[in-house]
Amino acid sequence: HIITNCIIRNCIAAGGNASHGFDGNPWDISQHLLPIHKGGFGGQGGHAEGAGMYIASGNPAIYNTIVEGCSAIGGNGGNGGSGLAASTNDPFDANFPGGPGGNGGNGGNALGGGIFCKQGTGPSFTDCIVRDCQAVSGYGGDGGLGGAGARSDKAAYDPCDPTIFIQRGNGTGGHGGMPGLAFGGGIYVDDDCLVKFESCKITGNSAQSNVAGCGGNASGDGTNSWYQ
Repeated sequence: HIITNCIIRNCIAAGGNASHGFDGNPWDISQHLLPIHKGGFGGQGGHAEGAGMYIASGNPAIYNTIVEGCSAIGGNGGNGGSGLAASTNDPFDANFPGGPGGNGGNGGNALGGGIFCKQGTGPSFTDCIVRDCQAVSGYGGDGGLGGAGARSDKAAYDPCDPTIFIQRGNGTGGHGGMPGLAFGGGIYVDDDCLVKFESCKITGNSAQSNVAGCGGNASGDGTNSWYQ
C-alpha cells in the first residue's frame, strides 16, 4: 500500500469509559442465603491507538504526508461498588460485618496519538510531518465505600461495658484504580517493527498519563454505624 500527498488532521480515537461495579447485594443472611456482600469491581477503560493512522499489517509506504492535531484518548476506569451495610438486611443480623468496597477499574491506555505501528509491521515514512498530536490515558476509577457493620446500641459510648457497645466490624474501602499508560504522542512503534523514517519532522507532540482513582472510605464508625 502507498499513501502520498495526504493531510490527516484533527482525528480522534477514544476508548470507552468502563461501567461501575454493582453494590453489595442485600440478601437475607439470617435464612442462610449467602449475600454478595462485597462491592463489585469497576471495569477497565478502553484503549485508544493510532488516531490519525493505524498500521495493522504489511509494509506500507507513506510519502509527503502530514498528520496533525490528532488525539488518542483512553477511557476512564469504572468506580467500585459499595460494600453491603448491615442496615440493609431484613431481619437485622447483629453479627453481620460490613462488606468491603469494590476496587476501582484501571484507566485505558493511549498509544500513538498520530500514528500507531502494530507489532510486526514495517512501514516507511518519507518527507512526512507528524505534529501537535497527543496521547492521553484514562483516569483510574474510585474505590467503593465499605459497608457499615452492625452493632447493639442501647446506651452507646460506655467504654466500660462491652455488652452495651458492640461494634461488629466495618467493611474496608476499595482500592483506587491505576491510570492508563500513555506512550507516543506523535508515533508509537510496537515490538518487532522495522520502521524507516527519512527526512521527516516529528514535533510538538505529547503523551500524558492521567491520575489514579481515590481509595474508598471504610464505614461503620461510632457516629454512622447502623444499629438495632
